[in-house]
Amino acid sequence: MSIEYRWITDRYDPLPAMAGDLVQRRVAVICALGPPGVLAAKAATTTIPIVFVTGADPLKFGFVTSFSRPGGNITGIWIVSTVLAQKTTAAGA
Repeated sequence: MSIEYRWITDRYDPLPAMAGDLVQRRVAVICALGPPGVLAAKAATTTIPIVFVTGADPLKFGFVTSFSRPGGNITGIWIVSTVLAQKTTAAGA
């Protein structure tokens, strides 16, 4: 067994080719982080399982058809977070 790593640093245009390479290598599963990676993996295969981790709404971005039944070959974790702002007062306390 081996793990094939692919990553990018500053642009998304290589993602489709990278996902295609993983499909050609017949990997057992593709793990994708963030919308661009998930969408590239989803476009590359309908048979290899895709597991994602994202802060973006998977329904809104079309990763899955529903939360209870994601459908197809894709499932994952949606990390919901909110921004916390420091509470200030007029006195600056």
